[in-house]
Amino acid sequence: MNDRRQLIRWYINKEAKLKLEDMDKPFLCIVEDINMRGVKIYARQQLVEKGDISMNMDLGSDLVFDIKAAVAWHRCLGAGYVYGLYFTKVKDADKERLYHYIVDCCSEQIRKHSWKVDIS
Repeated sequence: MNDRRQLIRWYINKEAKLKLEDMDKPFLCIVEDINMRGVKIYARQQLVEKGDISMNMDLGSDLVFDIKAAVAWHRCLGAGYVYGLYFTKVKDADKERLYHYIVDCCSEQIRKHSWKVDIS
């Protein structure tokens, strides 16, 4: 697979809950990495691969984001799926909270990249 990312992925490897717009209950997933433009998740839930997916992403500690995302790529992995999602719509207030989350959660990784990096 050709890597076309323009931003660094920040590895967080955290459990999260995703609730899709058309679902009654959230499902668990693992957020492996994240940046301001997207996220890589592992989930047992299969996602629709065409168009925007409206979802509620709960990273814990009162960090809940209402976002729209689209599937950039996916693959099957054992009993689940790996998805690369890119954000198509994030509220400005959530962008600010997501930025601070990345800085707080990934400060050690950011320090290792002492060269100038744009994480936004």
